[in-house]
Amino acid sequence: MGVALWAGRNFDRFVRFQHENVAMLDFSPLEKFVVTYAMPGNRWKEDTDSLRIFDVQTGEMRKGFSLMQYQRDNNILPNWPYFQWSFDDRYAACPKPGNNGISIYESEHFTLLNKKHIVIDNIRTFQWSPTRSLIAYYCEEKVANNAPAEFGLMEIPSKVKIRAQRIFSVSDAEMFWNKNGDRLAVHTERYQKKNIKSSGGVEDVKYSKVTSHIEIFDAREKEVSVLSLPLTEQYVSFGWEPKEGDKFCVLVSTKHKVTPLIYALDSSKHTPQLISKFEPGERFTAVAWAPNGGWLAVYSASASGAIMFIDSNGTQPTQMTLVEYPGFSKGYWDPTGRYFAAVYTIGGGKGGDTGYRIFTFQGKELFRKNLDRLVQFKWRPRLPVKLSDEKIKLIRRNFKTSFAKFEEEDKYERGRASQEVIVKRRKVMDEFMRIRACFIATYKEEAHLRIELRDGVDKTEGEVEDLVEETVTVLLTTEKVKLEEPTDKGE
Repeated sequence: MGVALWAGRNFDRFVRFQHENVAMLDFSPLEKFVVTYAMPGNRWKEDTDSLRIFDVQTGEMRKGFSLMQYQRDNNILPNWPYFQWSFDDRYAACPKPGNNGISIYESEHFTLLNKKHIVIDNIRTFQWSPTRSLIAYYCEEKVANNAPAEFGLMEIPSKVKIRAQRIFSVSDAEMFWNKNGDRLAVHTERYQKKNIKSSGGVEDVKYSKVTSHIEIFDAREKEVSVLSLPLTEQYVSFGWEPKEGDKFCVLVSTKHKVTPLIYALDSSKHTPQLISKFEPGERFTAVAWAPNGGWLAVYSASASGAIMFIDSNGTQPTQMTLVEYPGFSKGYWDPTGRYFAAVYTIGGGKGGDTGYRIFTFQGKELFRKNLDRLVQFKWRPRLPVKLSDEKIKLIRRNFKTSFAKFEEEDKYERGRASQEVIVKRRKVMDEFMRIRACFIATYKEEAHLRIELRDGVDKTEGEVEDLVEETVTVLLTTEKVKLEEPTDKGE
């Protein structure tokens, strides 16, 4: 029992990872390692291998972990994937036992970095940079000790905090790295008043006069700067543009309407610049940028179900179209950024037909299909482009020149394709004429046989008799009617 992996040109069985009753698995970013998890057979018994890390190439188990050591409550993992990997698979990090820090393991031997845990009191979550050995962390505030919430960046392996931002009265927060790891966005909910009520040993916390803020950490320079953006309306969702990472979209709401806002970062400005504000409308809940940026979809995965397609390539982002798909649960861009799939799964809600619809990046529907009991949808992965960032930027700069060249080549290819069709048709016609000539020759050779069968009469080249048009009336039904004798008016 365990996990089997198929790979290679012929998709043969490659390796097997031994783990009985495995329930979940997760691959590291470079797919050098795989983490598996199985619920312990006895919750009160030590199980040293509930979590296992395997080498993908050899199938060897590199490290086993006990849930009794890392659990929070009732032998249940706090989240999955439990281990967070650095971008280069060099480090694997997880919450420190006791939930007061981070444990970082070096993947070479899977031992603790510098043989020590990183102690960070009241830590709630952390995230690796997607391109560098940096960890972003968030610590909740501790009102009893008058300790504010803390957001920071820590460099690994030195464990040095290169920037920390402390903010009072934070009720909740989220962190978002952009794709190239240059910037970190932190969304915070800040309150003015906090009420705590206890009932049956359970605390009910309510916050009033809550405002939303976005903090942008710029990690490109040695001295990390922070930009602050207060939001005038309630925060809903956030999304970085993947291409350059200097644009982002925020959804904010008032009552029953949501407004998409698009901001751009300018090094000469001290705050993010609002470049587009769309009309408040549907109850949008999510932001989905195309993988290469430029285009994005904001959508509401709800009973009403709506998708707004936006073009942000110009200086002024514009709305392309708004489409409706009631009840759909999730949206997915394909790896090229040309198509967007809206998917309705059985977990998305009650009623409706499960299935999916495919749209272009401009919002034109191309295809729809209903599938009974659809559970999951995924696009086929696309191989990464083997070009450096500099080469990609050069191609984008010379796009207009290259476009004209490619258009000429496409025109030539289309002409060549048309010529190939003409040649093929000529060959088919020539073959037809050849077969026709053979049948005509055979027909002529058999002329004497036809004459013999017709008692010596040759009708092959006889003159066509004059045609006479005749009209023939055919009675379909008849009816017998008795005619009355005409009466004499003089009588």
